[in-house]
Amino acid sequence: MEREALTICFPPDLLAKARKLKEGSESFNDLIVKALEREMRHRQGWAGDRTKAENLFVGGGEIGALLRSHDWSQTPLGTVETWSDSLKTAVQILLTELDRVQQLESDLLPERTSTDALRQAAQADAFRVKLTNALRPLTDANEIQAIAAFVLGESLGASRVIYIEVLPDGKEVIVHKNYTNGIAELNGLYHLEDFGRNLTDDHRAGRTAIVPDVTNYSKYTASEKARYQTIDIAAHIDVPLIKNDQFVALLAVHQANPRQWTEDDVRLVEETAAQTWAAVERARAEAALRENRTELERQLRKFDAIAAAIPDFIYTFDLAGRFTYISPALLNLWQKTSDEALGKNFFELDYPTDLATRLQQQIQQAIATRQPINDETPYTSAIGTRAYEYIFVPLLGINGAVEAVAGVTRDITERKKVEQALRQSEEQTRNILESIAEAFFALDENWHFTYLNPSAETLLDRTPDDLVGKNLWSEYLGLIGNELAQVYLSTMRDRVAASMTAFYPDHDRWYEVRTYPAPNGITVYFRNVTEQIQAEAALRQSEERYRTLFESIDEGFCIVEVLLDENDTPIDYRFLEINPTFEQQTGIQQAVGKTARQLNLEDHWIEIYGQVALTGESIRFENSSKTLNRWFDVYACCTDEPQARKVAIVFKDISDRKQAEQDLREAQVQLESALAAGAIYTWRWQIPEDRVIVNKAFALLFGVDPETAATGLPIELFVQAMHEEDCPRVVAAINQAIETGEEYTAEYRVYTAAGEERWLAARGRVEYAADGRPLAFPGALADITDRKQAETERERLLTQEQVAREAADRANRIKDEFLAVLSHELRSPLNPILGWTRLLQNGKLSEARRAEALKTIERNANLQKQLIEDLLDISRIMQGKLSLTAAPVSLTFVISAAIETVRLAAEAKNIAIALDLDPEIALISGDVARLQQVVWNLLTNAVKFTPNGGQVTIELRQFDGLAQIQVIDTGKGINPRFLPHVFEYFRQEDGSTTRKFGGLGLGLAIVRQIVEMHGGRVTAESQGENQGATFIIQLPLMQQATSIASEPIPTQTEAEVPLDGVQILLVDDEPDTREFQAFVLSQSGANVTAVASGLEALQALEQFTPDVLVSDIGMPEMDGYMLMQQIRSRSPNQGGNIRAIALTAYAAEIDQKRALQVGFQTHITKPVEPEKLVRAIVSLVA
Repeated sequence: MEREALTICFPPDLLAKARKLKEGSESFNDLIVKALEREMRHRQGWAGDRTKAENLFVGGGEIGALLRSHDWSQTPLGTVETWSDSLKTAVQILLTELDRVQQLESDLLPERTSTDALRQAAQADAFRVKLTNALRPLTDANEIQAIAAFVLGESLGASRVIYIEVLPDGKEVIVHKNYTNGIAELNGLYHLEDFGRNLTDDHRAGRTAIVPDVTNYSKYTASEKARYQTIDIAAHIDVPLIKNDQFVALLAVHQANPRQWTEDDVRLVEETAAQTWAAVERARAEAALRENRTELERQLRKFDAIAAAIPDFIYTFDLAGRFTYISPALLNLWQKTSDEALGKNFFELDYPTDLATRLQQQIQQAIATRQPINDETPYTSAIGTRAYEYIFVPLLGINGAVEAVAGVTRDITERKKVEQALRQSEEQTRNILESIAEAFFALDENWHFTYLNPSAETLLDRTPDDLVGKNLWSEYLGLIGNELAQVYLSTMRDRVAASMTAFYPDHDRWYEVRTYPAPNGITVYFRNVTEQIQAEAALRQSEERYRTLFESIDEGFCIVEVLLDENDTPIDYRFLEINPTFEQQTGIQQAVGKTARQLNLEDHWIEIYGQVALTGESIRFENSSKTLNRWFDVYACCTDEPQARKVAIVFKDISDRKQAEQDLREAQVQLESALAAGAIYTWRWQIPEDRVIVNKAFALLFGVDPETAATGLPIELFVQAMHEEDCPRVVAAINQAIETGEEYTAEYRVYTAAGEERWLAARGRVEYAADGRPLAFPGALADITDRKQAETERERLLTQEQVAREAADRANRIKDEFLAVLSHELRSPLNPILGWTRLLQNGKLSEARRAEALKTIERNANLQKQLIEDLLDISRIMQGKLSLTAAPVSLTFVISAAIETVRLAAEAKNIAIALDLDPEIALISGDVARLQQVVWNLLTNAVKFTPNGGQVTIELRQFDGLAQIQVIDTGKGINPRFLPHVFEYFRQEDGSTTRKFGGLGLGLAIVRQIVEMHGGRVTAESQGENQGATFIIQLPLMQQATSIASEPIPTQTEAEVPLDGVQILLVDDEPDTREFQAFVLSQSGANVTAVASGLEALQALEQFTPDVLVSDIGMPEMDGYMLMQQIRSRSPNQGGNIRAIALTAYAAEIDQKRALQVGFQTHITKPVEPEKLVRAIVSLVA
C-alpha cells in the first residue's frame, strides 16, 4: 500500500532521481517498502507535528531538498496534511535512507574497494542517524518503544523485536509494542521466570544474553526450550537496562531460526536499548511536567476562587514589604484594582504614617525572626472605621530561607462590640452582687477567691484584699471533711447546681449554702441559719417518740375482720387497720371501716381470707384484682384465735413483674414470627468477574441504584457495609464455602444506606465449573433485626423477671423470718406475765413469792417495752427521722453509765468487766442518750454471748482526731461467713442462736446507724466461733475543747408528788387500764371519776367541772378527738377550758399533732410509768 502511495504521491522527476541514487540497491529499496508495509499494518501512526510538508520532508539530502521545493498542496491523495500517519512515517524513513545512501554514494564512491569494516561502520552510523531522527519528534513512551523496535528489527532483519518494561514487583513484565516479521506478536503481562531462571538472573545482574540456538543452549531446561519453541524463538539477544541497581527494562531481538549473532549485532542492540530508555524516560518526564504544570494552574485558579469567596483579606509581600498578591476582598475595601496596588507598600497605599510604619516593621520582624506576627489595629476606609486582626507568616523556600511573607486580615469589629457588652454586663452583675443582702463569693477552677460581696465580708469577717487570690482550702481548713466541702466539690466536678444546710464548727454556725457552676469555677450564695436550725431542733424534740410497727414495713399491711352469715359462711370482710403503704400499694383511700363489697373487691378475696379465719392456717399466694387493676403477692395469717375472725395481711404490688412476664410472652411470639419470615434479598456473585448482581430490595437496602445493581457491583461495596466486628467472621465463612463447597450460612450486622444497623441472615452455595473452578455464588438474605431485637428483649425480660423474683423471694424470706422471730419474742414474755398474774389472782402466794412474781412481771414487761423501742428506733432510722440532740459529751461518763445498766446481769453470770480508759480523751459532739444506748447495746450483747466466768473489756483511746471505744469479750464469737452481715437489719446468725439467746437482730443495726449519724464508724472483728468478738467504735473529736461536767446534774424532785384535792375525770374504754390508772392517781391523792366512753364523760361534765381530763384516744363510737372537740365547743362555765391530757397507744407524730390541734395540752404514749403520769398532771395544774 505504501509503495503505491509513494508512486502516486511523488512527482516523476523525484522518483527518477531516487532511482538513480539507488541504482544497484534495489534490494535495499524493496526491504524499506516491505518493512513499511508490515509496520503500518500494526500501527496507527506516530505522534509529532508532521502535518505540514516542511516538517515532514526533513533530511533526505538532495532528494529532500527537491521534495521541499515541490508544491505539495495538490497530490493524487490530497494535501500532505490529510495523509495518513503511516504514509507520513514511510516518507520520513525513506528520506532517512535516501540521505544515508546519498552520503555513502558521495563519500565512499572512490573507495568501493575498502574493507568490510568501513562499510559496516558506515551502516552503523547510518542506523544511528536514522534511529535518532525517528525518535526525536516523538513524545509518547509507547510510540518510542514501537519505532525503536521497528527501526532495529528492519536493520537486523530480525523476526521480532520487543521492548519490555519490568513492573515494580520485579517478577512480572509488560510488553506494549512489537516489531514482527512473519511470527506472532507478544503483548501483555508475562512472568520473567517463565523464560528461564538462569536467564532472569543474568537480566537482574545487567548481563546481555546472547543465544544463537535455543535448542542447543545448555542453560535452558527442556520445558524452557519448549516454551521458546511455542513463541517462535530459535535465537535471541536480550539487553537488560539497570537503573539505580534495579532491573527496569529489556530490549529483546528474536529470530525464528538459529542465528550466529555478530559483535556489531550485539552492539547495535545495546546502543538501541540505551537510546530507547533515554527517549522513553524523557517522554515520560515531559508528560509529568506538563501534567504538573496543568495541576499547578488548576490549583492557582482554585485558590483565586476561594480567596474571592471568603470575607478575610489574603495577601503576600516580597522581602521589601511590597504586595505581590492581594485578594479581591481587600482590593474592594481599598477601592483599587490589582494593577493600582500590586508592587506597592503600605506607605504608597496611603495608610496613616504611624500605622504604615508599624506594619512595615512587623513584616521585617517576621522575615528576621522567621516567626509569625499577630496583632490588631483600627483602620478607616470607605466603609468607616473598623477593628481588624491580622497575622504575617514568613514563607520558607526549599533551602530554608525566607522567600516571601503571607498575611491574612479579619474584620473583628462585631467581636469587639460583644466584648465591650460583656464587660458592661460584668460590671452590672458586680453592682447587683454588691447590693444583695445574701452573702456571695466566687471561686476559680483552682479554688482561689475571685470575688466576695459586702455581706460575705461580714459573715466571714474577711476583706476582699485579704481573701481574693487565696485558696479556699488553705484559708478554711475546717471545710476539709465537712459536708459543705462535698457540695463545693460536686458542683465543681459535675457542673450542676447544689444546695445544703450544714454546720461549720469553726464558726459555730449553721449555713444554708447554694452553689452554681460558673464558666471558670463556681459561685456560692450562703446565709447564717443557726437560729432557724436551733428552732427546728427544739420543735423536733417535742415530736412523737414512738412509731407503730407496721409503719416501718415497706409492704402493704392491713388487719381485716371476716364477716360470716348465720351458716358461718364468709360473706364479706371489714378493714380494721392499715399502714401508710397500704394506699400506695392498692390505690384505695380511707379504707378503714369499709368492707370489701363496699370497695367492689372480688369474691375470691372474701373466700381466701374467710378460709384463713375459719381454719387458722396461714396462706401465701398471688392473685389479681380487676377492680384495682393490679396483681398482688399476698401472705395472710390469723392474728388471734379463729373465733376472733381477724386476719393479718402482708402484700406487695407485683403488677410490674406480671407485666414483664406478659411482655416476655409477647416477645416470644414476635420472635417466632420473625423466624418464620422468608428471605427477601437475593444476590449472585459472578466470581471470575468479581461482580455481585442483587435484586431491587437488596440494592435499595444499601442505597444503590437498582438498574446499576442488576448489572453487577464490586463485592467490596457490600463487605464494607458489614459491621466491623462481624466482617472477619463472615469473610472467613464465605472463603470456607468457596473452598469446601459446603452450604454458606451466617448471621451478621450491616449498616444500611440510611446509617441504620440491621441484622441479616445469609444462606447460599457455590456453583462450580466442570474443572472445579468456582463460577458463581448465589444466595439469599433475610432481615432478622426484629428477631434479634426480640431475642435481646427476651433475655432482658428473663433477667429482669429473675432479679425481681429473687428480690421478692429474698424479701419475703427475711419478712417471714422476722415475723416468726417477732411473734416468738413478743409472746415469750407473755408466758411468765400471764402465769404469775393468774397465781397472784389466786392469792395463795407468800409475800416473798409475791415480790418475786411482781419483779418477774416487771422484768418481762420491760423486755417487751425494749423490743418495741428497738422496732420504733429502726422505723425512725429507715424513715430518716431519728434525731440527735448534739452537745459536748464525755465518753468516760457514757461508758460508766452504760456499765451501771448491765452490771447486775454481768454479776449474775460471774462475768468480770475490765476498764482501760484514757483519762485525757477530748470531748465529742453528740447525743449523750443515744451514745449511751450504743455502748449499752454492745455491752448487753457481750454479756449475753459470754459464758459464765468470762470477761468483758472496755478500752477508750484517742488518735488521729478520733476517739475509739473497743468492747472485747471472751464469748462465743462470730462465724466468719456471718461477720459481713452482723450490722444488717433483721439478721441473726442462725436459728439455734435465736432460740438460745433471743432478740430481733436489731440492736447492732441501731448501733451502726447511730454511730454513723455522729460521723463515726463501727466495725466487728472475730477469729471465729468460740474465739470471742471485738466491736470497735470510732467517733470524731471536737476541734475545740469545751468544759462540761462529767455527769448530768440530776433534777431535784420531791419524793412524792401530791395531787391532794385535784379533781380528775379519767376516760378509757379498756377496764383494766382504766382501773389501774384510777388506782395510781388515787394513791397520789387525787379525786378520780372514771368513765368508759366519751358519751359518759360528757354526761359527767354536766355534773361537775374537773381540774384535769385524762382521756384515751382510740375508743368506739366517740374517740378522744371527737370528745375533745365537743368539750372545746362548750363555754368556760361548762368546762370548755378544762386542761386535758391525751393518754394513748397511738404514738405517731401525726397523732401527737392532731391531739394538740383538737385541744389537748399534753400527749403521753402508753405504756406510761405512774410517776411520769403524776408529774404531767402536776405540771399541768401548777
